[in-house]
This record gives sequence, C-alpha cells and structure tokens, in this order.
Amino acid sequence: MEREVGDVDGDGHLDIVISDSGLPALIVFNGNGNAGVTRETISTPYGSPTVLALGSFTSPDTITDIAYAVAGYPRVVTPIVVNNTIPLWTNRVSASAIHLR
Repeated sequence: MEREVGDVDGDGHLDIVISDSGLPALIVFNGNGNAGVTRETISTPYGSPTVLALGSFTSPDTITDIAYAVAGYPRVVTPIVVNNTIPLWTNRVSASAIHLR
C-alpha cells in the first residue's frame, strides 16, 4: 500500500491518495478543512497501482496530478475542478516521460 498527501482537488485542503495492491483503483480522501473527508474511488484500468506519486506533471498548469504505475506502465490522472466541487478526473494518459521512484 502506498500513500501520498497533497491538495489534489485544488480546494486548498490536504487530501490523502492511497493505492492498494489488491484493488484496481486509487482511493482519494478529499479533506474539507474541518477534519472531515469525502471518499472517492478512481478506477485504474489494467490492474492495481504499484507506484504512486503526486506532483504537477502536466505543465504548464500548477494543478497537483496523481501519477501511478500499473505493471510498470506509468499513467497520470489530472483533476478538473468545476465550481469548487469534487473533481472530475480526466482519462488516464501515458506518462512515459515521467520516472516514478
């Protein structure tokens, strides 16, 4: 299991992203700033994530993206936040230029 902490939904509050080797998904706990969270599941096609990292991988924006690898193939998930709601996640894109740990 891997865990990363960062503001992945752009609301200014810390969120927790978890990958579990037994699930073909990422679990995101979106922090609300009042010690509460909202749980969200992001499906990861092709299997269970084995490596997880947060950062701004899709420049020139400064949005925190979620990068992960499934069976050695790196992928990036980018949030699209509309009207300060829980983000919609874009389709996974190949991240061949990204070296994860």
